[in-house]
Amino acid sequence: GWLGANPGNGENMVGTIHRLTAYQGLVSEEVILNHADAFNGIVRPPIIVSFTASPETVFTPGSTTLMWEVQNANGVGINGTSVIAIASLTVSPTVTTTYTLIATNSGGAATNRLTVVVNPSPVISAFSASRNYVVAGESTTLAWKVQYAQSLAISPGLGNVTVQTSAGLGSTNIQPSAPTTYVLTATNNFGTTNAQVQ
Repeated sequence: GWLGANPGNGENMVGTIHRLTAYQGLVSEEVILNHADAFNGIVRPPIIVSFTASPETVFTPGSTTLMWEVQNANGVGINGTSVIAIASLTVSPTVTTTYTLIATNSGGAATNRLTVVVNPSPVISAFSASRNYVVAGESTTLAWKVQYAQSLAISPGLGNVTVQTSAGLGSTNIQPSAPTTYVLTATNNFGTTNAQVQ
């Protein structure tokens, strides 16, 4: 019999209702699509909702945990190893490594990648002065933001400022008597990074 018209009232629908499912409240488009796919025998490729590493940076012999969320997959692998039966994997890379997550089903495949950085040199994200122009004897503040540094020093004259740094953030007051370029040196076992401010 007649089943009504589409929302735009541009096409009448005639047929036989074989099954009727009632929902409480509005039904999302995704749910409707899944029901339609199941009825029509359509299998859509998997969906990778997330793929993360915690932490994203490792210092040997440390480890990191890879975690993922995948939908509609009957096969999941990371760098060629099946992980379909688990939701996380702890790895201990010795060099910077890219991990490739592949989820598969009969409808296709989905891929995602992430890179775990191993033994990075220090990173100086910021090094600045609160006032770049001062009269001799006036003070200004040097401030910095760093990652992965084991020791920090500022030249000329200030020396080691590691103890003045917490969670990668540090600052110190100076009173330059003449125009001066200050150099921040961040060091760890794997390298040295410099930045300067005048």
